[in-house]
Amino acid sequence: MTTTAGRRDSGGGTRAGGGGRVSLVVSALVLLWAATGVLMLVLPVGAMMSDPCESAADGLICTTRGQALCWQIPWIGGPLLGVSGTIAVLAGARAVRYGAVLAWAVGLVVMAVCVGRIADSYHPR
Repeated sequence: MTTTAGRRDSGGGTRAGGGGRVSLVVSALVLLWAATGVLMLVLPVGAMMSDPCESAADGLICTTRGQALCWQIPWIGGPLLGVSGTIAVLAGARAVRYGAVLAWAVGLVVMAVCVGRIADSYHPR
């Protein structure tokens, strides 16, 4: 009895395991890190450009705290998502890997929505 390396595909032959999987994992990580970096740069600047404020009573974006949140959310949340997502993707288990990619993408959307809501908080009198 002989053993074969790899797994059987539907045609009955064997295929090498892992080569395509590694490139898929690397490309997913590169894409997610790039999206995280872009959002870290664009979100705060976009929020700051959106405020035609005259006083702090005009909304959260018009306060020092609101403007600080527009910077802190992406600059703290982005690296946290990136590092924890990278660790989870490299952990090995398929379900954890797919869940980490999904959680990272959802976290980026939530981050963008939070900063967007702060930017839209301007209430003219």
